[in-house]
Amino acid sequence: MGFAAGFPTGQGFLRSLVDGRFILQTGNNNYSELNDPEINALFDDAIAERDPVKAGTIYQQINRKVSENAVCLPITYEKIMMWRGPRLLNTYTADSYYGRYDYASLGVR
Repeated sequence: MGFAAGFPTGQGFLRSLVDGRFILQTGNNNYSELNDPEINALFDDAIAERDPVKAGTIYQQINRKVSENAVCLPITYEKIMMWRGPRLLNTYTADSYYGRYDYASLGVR
């Protein structure tokens, strides 16, 4: 099983992994089944915060609390070597695709 964030924020990455309200019967990503009311409340605070810097500070607090409880352990970090032939056009990688090619934009000479 693997997990990737839907969008690059604390909410996009952390919430489904450690917010207890996201423990599901099927398709659960909160593998530790962490349900800490303090962490859950911090998610509410971060999501309500309009200033991204202040929200980021709250997500750092969440990360610190999760780390202190040692409930999540990343097993692997995927790194892929991307090769392409010289005939490809519009070839670029995107952070939103985790460093992989944006296949929708590829073309051939």
